[in-house]
Amino acid sequence: MDLSEKVKRYAEIKAEISELKSEADGIEADILKASEADLQDTKFKSAVYSDNAGNAITVTNADNVKLVYPTMLKEIFGKAYGDVVKRT
Repeated sequence: MDLSEKVKRYAEIKAEISELKSEADGIEADILKASEADLQDTKFKSAVYSDNAGNAITVTNADNVKLVYPTMLKEIFGKAYGDVVKRT
C-alpha cells in the first residue's frame, strides 16, 4: 500500500469513526432519556440495561451542585467567608 492509498484509507477510517461516534452519541442519549423516565419518582439513582448477549450498561444519575456566582460567596458569608471557603 503506497502512501496515497494510506492517506485515502486513513480518511475513510476517520469518516467511519465520526459516523460511529455520532450513532453512539444518539444511542447514549436514548438510554439517558430512558433512565430519567425509569428513575423518576424513585429512590434509586441507577438503572441497568442489558441485552441477550450479556452486555450491560449501568446509568447513574447523580445530583451535583454547581457554583453559579462564586463572587457572591463573600457577600453571603460575610466575615465567615475565610472559615467557610477553603482554596485547594
